[in-house]
Amino acid sequence: VSLATAREKFDIAKVQVKNGIDPLAEREHARIERQRTPLVADFVDEYITRHAQKHNRGWKEIERALKSEIVLRWGKRKITDIRRRDLVVILDEIADRGAPVMANRLLAYTRKMFSYAVKRDVLEVNPFMGMDRPQPENSRERALSADEINTLWWNLDKAKMSHNVRGAMRLIIATGQRPGEVTG
Repeated sequence: VSLATAREKFDIAKVQVKNGIDPLAEREHARIERQRTPLVADFVDEYITRHAQKHNRGWKEIERALKSEIVLRWGKRKITDIRRRDLVVILDEIADRGAPVMANRLLAYTRKMFSYAVKRDVLEVNPFMGMDRPQPENSRERALSADEINTLWWNLDKAKMSHNVRGAMRLIIATGQRPGEVTG
């Protein structure tokens, strides 16, 4: 701290003491308040370790999404300073770059994390409750026609894949089961 800054801080403290305010008590109060209202980056870590890892099998994806999108932008902000508009801006950016499903997932992850913050008494209310999905999700369902199935069946022998994979593909086609069930 430079001498000029130290004098300035001393003058401020002197005025506070003159007005009946204890500067050390104010500093302690500010420290306690910082613990009470953590930074977003710190709370994301707490949420992942205390909640997501225990309740979500896909917690690594949640962690990746929150850290790459939320912590990157809000990491040094207090969690109590985050407003609905802050998330709307991020979700619009994600949707505009051609990732509407990611925008919807990020809304869900963030909403869940802020609900956890309410349960932990970090926030009074979740600013994202009642928010609609930013983008509609279209399922990518496509069924093969009978001719396509026939072509696939007879060309599997020419495909560059192992014998086991060819057998699994034929079993999937014959039974109509999901690939995960067949390979399992």
